[in-house]
Amino acid sequence: MNRLAITICAALLAAVGCSKKHDVAQPMSSPDTALHGQTGKAAQPVQADPSAALATLTHALRKYSLENRRVPANLDELVRAGYVQTIPAAPPGKKFAIYPKRMEVVLVDE
Repeated sequence: MNRLAITICAALLAAVGCSKKHDVAQPMSSPDTALHGQTGKAAQPVQADPSAALATLTHALRKYSLENRRVPANLDELVRAGYVQTIPAAPPGKKFAIYPKRMEVVLVDE
């Protein structure tokens, strides 16, 4: 393995292994054009504060990526693989999307 791959693996292991609650930073308005969105699985009721959902989805994304050695094509893969039961509903006018550069789930405009 090259140094970059080892560094990324170590960072992912540290992130997945932490049981400590992390603050969820506000994403940029347009994080990246390479976002992978939700494709339409049944969603839970809309929450007033989506930060808990963002933290849960980001944790599942990182764990999936570490164990499968790839970023999922969309959030529905996390459901199919059993990392989360459902994708929560996003606030009106927003949707959850994968931001692969930072390995996190963010809210973006629909």
